[in-house]
Amino acid sequence: GQGGDLGWIEPAVMMPEFENALYGLEEGEISEPVETEFGWHLVRLDAIDPPRGQTLEEARTEIIAEIREERAEDMYIELSDRLVDLVYADPTGLDAVANDLGLELKSAGPFSRFGTEGVLANPEVMEAIFSDLVLLDRQASEPIELDRNHALVVRVTDHQPTEPRPLEDVEGEIRDRLARQQARDATREYGEGLIARITGDVTMAQVASDEGLSLQERAVTRRSFELGGDVLDELFEMPAPSEADQAGVFKLISSNAGWLLVRLDQVIPGDSTTADEAQRQSARQQIRFARTSSELQGLLHWLRENTEVSVAANRI
Repeated sequence: GQGGDLGWIEPAVMMPEFENALYGLEEGEISEPVETEFGWHLVRLDAIDPPRGQTLEEARTEIIAEIREERAEDMYIELSDRLVDLVYADPTGLDAVANDLGLELKSAGPFSRFGTEGVLANPEVMEAIFSDLVLLDRQASEPIELDRNHALVVRVTDHQPTEPRPLEDVEGEIRDRLARQQARDATREYGEGLIARITGDVTMAQVASDEGLSLQERAVTRRSFELGGDVLDELFEMPAPSEADQAGVFKLISSNAGWLLVRLDQVIPGDSTTADEAQRQSARQQIRFARTSSELQGLLHWLRENTEVSVAANRI
């Protein structure tokens, strides 16, 4: 659009072959033909603008931001050290800590281990809150790093142990749960009855038509994730049909939506010769992880079977 004029170019922007020719020229000089992935080029260097640093005015905003960040970092480290000293001096309260450091002491709750939000939903914070030191001994925790220059100290002031809810509060939930379980059991028995009919003289299509059920035929692979991991595991545990299984192999599989009545007609083994390098690498990694897990479980089992543990009750 500009007659081939590329304007000002900084190093490490163009293709290496182009730059090797460009930065070997003097002002006004034209290079030999240069080949790149975009074709052939003749490069002419019109002018050189020597590198220069920013003026103070140009760099003022950046310098101020860096200085503020460095000072904030130093101040945070200093206050963190002071915070740790104050908590260790009196771990039974945080009022003195807040007053000394000029911090606002905030309260939260009541909440449960699973009903929190904000900073309290941080797993490390919840682990500290429900630790013996904080929950039982009522001592302040060590500072918990939430983010850069952001830490939290927690202390429990009151704890209500979990207790069974009154029957009148949970009666409706219990009835709903029992009703869902009974419906699920009835559906499973219904599915088992369908399998008994299909493996007799009635085809699966006939049973589906008679019962007003939808019938789907599809090929399933290990990557059919839309079915759900549990359903896939159940499918690939089914035995391949033999010559004696003229009607196929049947199975009832539980899913989030209810029950799936599955007929397995054919199993097609995978062909490793068609796998690309990415698939091979993924398979190697899965095998490596599986073997590592198996070896670790074997080691733990051996240690449990062959290690004697003595408990000194007087030292607990």
